Amino acid sequence: MGDAKIILFDLDGTLVDSRDAILESFARAAQQLGIDIDLDRLSQLLGYPLMDVVLGSLKTRLTREELANYIALRRRIINSIWRKKVKLYSDVEEVLEVLSARGYLLGIASSSIIPRIREFIEYFGIEKYFVVVSGAIEGRLRGKPWPDVILYPLKLLNISKSKAIYVGDAEVDCRASKNANIKFIRIIRGRDNKPWDCKPDKEIHSLYELLEILK
Repeated sequence: MGDAKIILFDLDGTLVDSRDAILESFARAAQQLGIDIDLDRLSQLLGYPLMDVVLGSLKTRLTREELANYIALRRRIINSIWRKKVKLYSDVEEVLEVLSARGYLLGIASSSIIPRIREFIEYFGIEKYFVVVSGAIEGRLRGKPWPDVILYPLKLLNISKSKAIYVGDAEVDCRASKNANIKFIRIIRGRDNKPWDCKPDKEIHSLYELLEILK
């Protein structure tokens, strides 16, 4: 893997610990509106596009208006709590700095929308390390497991798939990487260390291990 030119990272669960804040935002919105959701199922869907997460975890049939109100309330809640609840993993900034100094191009490929990704990385002061930020764009770039958000940076920077690596924490990241036909490194952050049907090329437990893999 040392011949890679670009390292792409997932955001949630890979660079930032946002799971609890995301789950809280859905739980509070559902409770306030009297909507029944399956939080365990919702947790399993994190990493997929927002609408997949929403529809896949609902246990209540909603009208279009009710669905829109639920999504809007959930967005207001997450916007009000994430700065206090979402944390940058402690290994992130040093590893990004070293990889960047070694000449690797760094990017983010997420199912989130680009404004949200940028808001997070600017808040945590790591935006300077990334040459490209790729997120879902309705009608243009599909979220994972589709490969679009991974392939877009390669096309933009004219880099071949053989020179790219994707790093993520969820099986949907692995599936998207395989669909893009690029190498995938799974980072196990402690919550989910079960084997996947989708097999990563390597597994790590800290981003510091990337510094050994990518010498």
